[in-house]
Amino acid sequence: MKFKVRADSTAPLLLGLAFLCSVPQVLAQQQLSAEDAECGVMHRVDFMPPMDYRTDEKKLLKNVEFNHFAPNVETLTKPMFQYFGSDISYTLHAFPNHARALLTLMRLGEKERTEQPKGLPYTIDCFMRRALRFRPDDPVVRMIYVNYMIKKGRLQEATAQLDYVALKDEDGNPMTQMNIGLLFLDMKAYDRANAQQQRLEAMGFPEQELKRQLTAAGKLTPNATIKAADAASAVAPGDPAIAASAVSPAR
Repeated sequence: MKFKVRADSTAPLLLGLAFLCSVPQVLAQQQLSAEDAECGVMHRVDFMPPMDYRTDEKKLLKNVEFNHFAPNVETLTKPMFQYFGSDISYTLHAFPNHARALLTLMRLGEKERTEQPKGLPYTIDCFMRRALRFRPDDPVVRMIYVNYMIKKGRLQEATAQLDYVALKDEDGNPMTQMNIGLLFLDMKAYDRANAQQQRLEAMGFPEQELKRQLTAAGKLTPNATIKAADAASAVAPGDPAIAASAVSPAR
């Protein structure tokens, strides 16, 4: 599944290479949770706090992307430094919910056939979890993580995430609801995909990509009675990603 995410950004300010350097004496002074120990602290005390990719385009994003996430990195054609993983790691430390960098990281893992490509301090799954710990209200990041889970065969976890997004989408954003349906379609959960299609029709969007893909697959059920909201309402109010990360084994 392809996600459309913003490519624009503004405003320069140089960042030091010390950003990615390990500082064991500093970390030793912090009480690390199991998640921090596995996936790294979100805000190192010796560096500026991480920033929101969705709202900080007027600050450091342009500079970070120019120096570490140029088009040649995003297309995985040539790293800025020694490894693609180092460039993407820098970007995701500065902007943990950088959607395009997360998508590129997934492709890098597929290219190198590993969960921890060269230059990464921890696994791809860790970077996904860090993004959600940082901004649990970011539906795009959560659905990127779902896409990753589907590729890894973690369908039960993916379903919990999609139900959580549907439950939290109080305004009924049609793009969000369509992406939920497309991901259910990727999972071959055709009843749930049809439920999303029915919801979109009720929202006034009878013709859109989900319906086209269901029709092309021969799985469209015009009279589907399953309601996406009914399934989502059964989800516990807690964030499934955060709850899972608290007990997740090392990957």
